[in-house]
Amino acid sequence: MFESHSGKLLRWTHVVVVVCLPGLLCSGAFGKARSVPWQKTLNYEDRDLYPISVGKYGFPLVKVAVNGRELDLVWDTGNMAGLLLSPSIIQGLALPAAGEQTFYTSAGEVAGSYPSYRIDQLKAFGGTLKDERAYEYQGDLNGLIGPRYVLSGRFTLDCKHKLIAVSGTPLPEQVKGRLPMVISRQYPGLILVHGSANGQNVLVEIDTGKSRTAVDPALVSLLRLPKTASGYRIDEIKLGSCKFKVPAAKVVGLQGLSRQLPEPIMLGIGSDILSKVVLTVDYPQQVMLISR
Repeated sequence: MFESHSGKLLRWTHVVVVVCLPGLLCSGAFGKARSVPWQKTLNYEDRDLYPISVGKYGFPLVKVAVNGRELDLVWDTGNMAGLLLSPSIIQGLALPAAGEQTFYTSAGEVAGSYPSYRIDQLKAFGGTLKDERAYEYQGDLNGLIGPRYVLSGRFTLDCKHKLIAVSGTPLPEQVKGRLPMVISRQYPGLILVHGSANGQNVLVEIDTGKSRTAVDPALVSLLRLPKTASGYRIDEIKLGSCKFKVPAAKVVGLQGLSRQLPEPIMLGIGSDILSKVVLTVDYPQQVMLISR
């Protein structure tokens, strides 16, 4: 399932305002993936499964094709923009410029203005889109692709088995362990659920584009978290029935993501945790599953 692009970019690698249109669901892309136990439980067909790899920083990498060139891009659930490409990829593809956009950090601060580019064809998850837009990515990877292309359906990410499943069908009614998502009107598609940190109830962002779990300075102060050489220790994070320890969470201001929400986001769960679980998000039903 693959949705066409519309809307304006409002921040950099994580979070933009996007209005999505009904998508396409096709079969077959970049090889066949093997089946796993959750395929039957979550009612995915063979054609819904796609192989991934795990790359630098533990990021999940999915295969896409931009103007016919195959690329491994980070599957970044905090990126609502859609497609971001490195300058070297943009230059190699000779993409024509299509304007400029202002990018913002998760704290709401201006990160800078960067050009956007027009692409003739984008293929991912079995779907093909024409006349899309890519944004320049300032980082040391090929680029990022966000879940804005699947907002009318659901996905399951399993880094242990190196698979992602994408489907336009809803989760089966009998599936238990659903966590209701908190919906951001400012940033549609942002994955937000309630959890706890050292027993304190908190609003949590789920972001595979973060290499490390992030903690807002306000939560550091509230919980009096012990400082380590590279961050702050959180003895227990609980999401549903899953519990995790984070030896060194990175301090990151999350107030820019919290605007227009009933409460502030205090934690951003990154690939240090998400690479070890099976994560499912059903956008139309506004629920998330997480399991070991």
